[in-house]
Amino acid sequence: MTNITSGTCHEIAIFRGATSASPEQILAALRAIDPWLTTQRGFVGRAIRYDTENRLWIDLVVWASRGEAMAAVQRAGDEPSVGALGAVIEPASMQMLHGDAVPAV
Repeated sequence: MTNITSGTCHEIAIFRGATSASPEQILAALRAIDPWLTTQRGFVGRAIRYDTENRLWIDLVVWASRGEAMAAVQRAGDEPSVGALGAVIEPASMQMLHGDAVPAV
């Protein structure tokens, strides 16, 4: 993966794992998306983190542009590995944000 600060749009998904899923199962489900994700137009990089204090997963994906990020979000609904992730997260906890690079002042 390349430097995640080089993209212009950062996609941040924050969620809690399902109580029935172990951290290993959640991480495996996140990693199972990689083969699909890395082939998407505009993909720059990805970082997965876990906040042990708040029991939150943080999935940061960097895209070359907001348009490419949003197009991938649309295609994700048809991707089985993305659907499988839904089985190991608490849906009500999911937050997804897209932030564009701030121009230099």
